Amino acid sequence: MDPARKPAPISRAKSLSDVAAWSASLSVFRRNLRDWGDHVRTLTVRAHAIGSVILPPRLLRGKFPEGAVADAWLAAYAEYVCLHASADIPEWALKPNRILAAPSFDDGVVDPRQRALALDQSPEAFRRRNIFTTAVDLPLRF
Repeated sequence: MDPARKPAPISRAKSLSDVAAWSASLSVFRRNLRDWGDHVRTLTVRAHAIGSVILPPRLLRGKFPEGAVADAWLAAYAEYVCLHASADIPEWALKPNRILAAPSFDDGVVDPRQRALALDQSPEAFRRRNIFTTAVDLPLRF
């Protein structure tokens, strides 16, 4: 490598708006969402966590086949963070276009026992958007 050239820094999502802006497929969305989650886990100030969810992310429905699912996940995480931070849920996260018409289970889980577990353990913010998951791992430390 040419010593005069430095590698470009890697940008990682620090807001849900970044997650949406940088996602062109479900697999990229998942990576960006994990990066955002890693960032939020390090935050110790409520205002910083709220700042990471307050800006409305662009809608992803129509951008890739699973875009509506991604839109619902973004809204669910925004509500989840705000509830844990004792903050008002952003208006964008409450809009009907962020709610799935049909239930969505993690990665298309079909095993009845896993579905029952997801139905039972999904946080309310996710259930409200028809998302059923046991994979919400976002401990917040304010």
